[in-house]
Amino acid sequence: VGRYTSRAMEAAPPSRPPTSTWREHVAVVLAPDGYGTAALLEELAGDGYPAVAVLDGTALASAAESVKDSEAGAAIKEFRSEHPDEPLPGRLIAPLLASRISNLREAGAAARDAAAAVGEADEKAEDGTAATASDPTSPSTGSSADAAPADAYYVLVNCATNAADFAPLASLGVGVDSAVWLAVPRGCIGIGNDDAAAEQQDDDSPHAEDPSEAAPKSDLAAGIQAAAGLADSGLEHCASVSLTMAHVSEGEATTGGWEVAAEVASGLVQLLAIMATKRAMYDEYTRACNVLSVPTTPEGPVDMRVYSAQASSAPLHAQSVPFLLDCLLAQVVHSAATEEEAAAYLVEEEISAIAQFLAGQDGALALESSAAQLAEEAAC
Repeated sequence: VGRYTSRAMEAAPPSRPPTSTWREHVAVVLAPDGYGTAALLEELAGDGYPAVAVLDGTALASAAESVKDSEAGAAIKEFRSEHPDEPLPGRLIAPLLASRISNLREAGAAARDAAAAVGEADEKAEDGTAATASDPTSPSTGSSADAAPADAYYVLVNCATNAADFAPLASLGVGVDSAVWLAVPRGCIGIGNDDAAAEQQDDDSPHAEDPSEAAPKSDLAAGIQAAAGLADSGLEHCASVSLTMAHVSEGEATTGGWEVAAEVASGLVQLLAIMATKRAMYDEYTRACNVLSVPTTPEGPVDMRVYSAQASSAPLHAQSVPFLLDCLLAQVVHSAATEEEAAAYLVEEEISAIAQFLAGQDGALALESSAAQLAEEAAC
């Protein structure tokens, strides 16, 4: 899990490989229970971060319910009437998020292309004068687009109750790129949440936890981290990272930390730019790779006949790493082959082993003569 302090986030992220397509980064932001994120989300949705869009699953669901003759809204109303105390499942929120992201993508791409056209015209008018580079998290325009990690950042909140809720979203073409855990210290729980702050003040237990310790991860954050990389999870390429901030105890001068929403928003956006850059570098690397699907381990005993047969052909002191690797690859090829191919391969191996054995005898091996043959030889 990557950890970044506010000081580390002040540095500009490495440049992203240029592409001609729309570049977006989908992130899930998670916080411990008791830490209010309303001020943070309001800061992200403000004019300070035009490339960031906050997508609240709860707000999108409420908006869908208010639309007349909406199929999505009708499905949500039906679920809430049958399960009033349960949160909305991912299958109902996913279409709303996918539709909203699609609309933002189209509008953003059109605005970027228009700005790029204006930039090219201005450059020609100024005899090719280069434009000033923009903030890495601002919408890319002109020649600065190649240096921007992403054209847009979509921050998802209140969109899932468990890791399985992201699979329906992936089936609609939207995969999560990063899951950011706000590593809030225990002493900061209650910031932006008056009820949690009151509970913390009433806790006078002598065995209370260290306030500088990070609050434990939520079940959703732990579930996302466990499911990251699994096929068909919607989290195949999701990176789980933690955001840390400089926090100073009460009574000391502070220059920012978890109690300042603007500082948290700045750190979060810089972290998203870093993760978008790393994802672009990964995509550039894998674009030229040929990905092979390795067969999974079958149920029951594992077939090790080919490996054991080849490995036993050399004494232990002569078994090198390349030799054992060759034996292992031979077993993999055999396990991935059809029954006919595997049988033919074993026959070839046995014939080859017999031929090698006979060749090593140098004529010393001979069959015993029968009694009739011995009598015939004696008569001669």
